[in-house]
Amino acid sequence: MEWDILNTLKTAVFFEKEGLETYLKCALLTNSVNGKDMYINLAQDEHSHVQKLHGRLTELLVELLSKAVIDT
Repeated sequence: MEWDILNTLKTAVFFEKEGLETYLKCALLTNSVNGKDMYINLAQDEHSHVQKLHGRLTELLVELLSKAVIDT
């Protein structure tokens, strides 16, 4: 079960990073100041999501390693 969650979190991080890159590219390509601001805000949201997912991923890895040490 934990491994499924781990893989799901890794997949989520991948897609959030893809979204972040896409929004930053769009911000570079648009000439509109409002458009740039919007894309940068969206990229910041994606970055926040990546940070939260990384945090949970780290917590889960620590839990799994702790279980592995206790089980041996």
